[in-house]
Amino acid sequence: MATVKGDSWRRNPLFGLLAIVFSIGVAGFAALIAALLVYPAFVRWDEHLSQVFSEIDGPGIEEFFRALTHVGDTWIMVGLVAVGSVYLLARRMHLEALLLTATVGLGAVLGWVFKVLVQRARPGLEYAHVPLPDSYSFPSGHALATFLFFGIVVFLMTLNARSPWVRYGVTVLCIGLAVLVAVSRVYLGVHWFGDIIASWMLGSAWMVVAVAVYFRYSPGRS
Repeated sequence: MATVKGDSWRRNPLFGLLAIVFSIGVAGFAALIAALLVYPAFVRWDEHLSQVFSEIDGPGIEEFFRALTHVGDTWIMVGLVAVGSVYLLARRMHLEALLLTATVGLGAVLGWVFKVLVQRARPGLEYAHVPLPDSYSFPSGHALATFLFFGIVVFLMTLNARSPWVRYGVTVLCIGLAVLVAVSRVYLGVHWFGDIIASWMLGSAWMVVAVAVYFRYSPGRS
């Protein structure tokens, strides 16, 4: 199992990198909120881009995204987190199981809080390929949940997988799924493009916090 050496933010460049990612995530998320509230031109640009994206057509595209978007559904994510946590607990990786559960679970709560605070309306029915959820649009819960779940999977595989091919394969698969689920939300007309970017910004900042706490309490990794 890989070991992260160093006992301070100054001596360990990893923590400096985490600080940079956290700062970019928070700043980017705050900037998006400000743009939505203050700059009508940004809102028009975001809505136009989202409309163009949702009108892309081709054989099997809608069916593909209709199926794939369910990966981010609440009960699917709950099931994936439960299976992942049970697997980690069976390997006596208790802190890692807690990391997975807390990151995705608390991240979902955080996303819901910002939905209520920002209260951005979803795209109109004329753009929707599926029934619109009865909730606000910003940020995307599907994009946030899949970003956090697959992000933690990649993080744990990077630390623990012995085979580089396994690490690379899992990383490509997880990134691909997270991106495609997020794209499906815009294509299906249930989210604006800005909602997706906001989810990734918020997810990046929150994941840094979770990973930093993990390093703080994981034996041999502080």
